[in-house]
Amino acid sequence: VFADESAAKIKELEGHLTSSDDIKEELESQIEMLNKQTANSEMHVYDYSIRAANLEEELCITKLEKDALEKDMPLLKEELKEANETIDEISSKNEQMKGMLSSSESQGKMLEVKVTELRAELT
Repeated sequence: VFADESAAKIKELEGHLTSSDDIKEELESQIEMLNKQTANSEMHVYDYSIRAANLEEELCITKLEKDALEKDMPLLKEELKEANETIDEISSKNEQMKGMLSSSESQGKMLEVKVTELRAELT
């Protein structure tokens, strides 16, 4: 009877041992999967860190460009003002030249009339 009980107890313990081995294998498998996920997450964190650093660098460059443009703005406004003044001067001179051209054309026509009259007198 004692031997039967011992054999039954041994079988029960072997069953627990097999069950423990299965649980151990399952846990090891889950640990391996979690380790892979952790490594993958660490790669993503690294990638995002690089992207963040690149964006921060671009932001700094953009701020520097903005500052430079703001610094140049008064000079650019002055150059624009001067360019507009030059355009106004050229437009004014252009109008004067048009008036002189019109006057010259009128004088030319008057001279043509006089030439015609003088020719008529000569003949």
